Amino acid sequence: MAISNHLILLTEYIDNVNIYLNEIRSLSKKNRSIYLRKRKRYEKDFIKIVMEMKRKGHFEGLDTRIVTFGILGMLNWVVKWYRKEGGLTVKKIGNIFGEIIMGSKDGKNIKSRRGENHNLVKME
Repeated sequence: MAISNHLILLTEYIDNVNIYLNEIRSLSKKNRSIYLRKRKRYEKDFIKIVMEMKRKGHFEGLDTRIVTFGILGMLNWVVKWYRKEGGLTVKKIGNIFGEIIMGSKDGKNIKSRRGENHNLVKME
């Protein structure tokens, strides 16, 4: 769900996100500070999701912060190339990203090495 929610918001507010991701240095000191606090809080929430997945046997042996930054980097780069009139829907992109991240062919009912199911990445 985190991936689908992130992609939906990114693509819904693509122009705003592009500005925030690329023009942070142009923000006033006060607004930059506000933005960075919110971004840090969001990063911590995503780290919690990755840690939960690690407890279920995913990303074994990988650094949690690097996994988190990798996922967020892949997601955030969508604003550089996504076009509504393009050939892929946000749902399809989310499912492809889920397959990349989780190594699953269909992105759903992904089992950890411990055999636990979870559905954090599948877009409904």
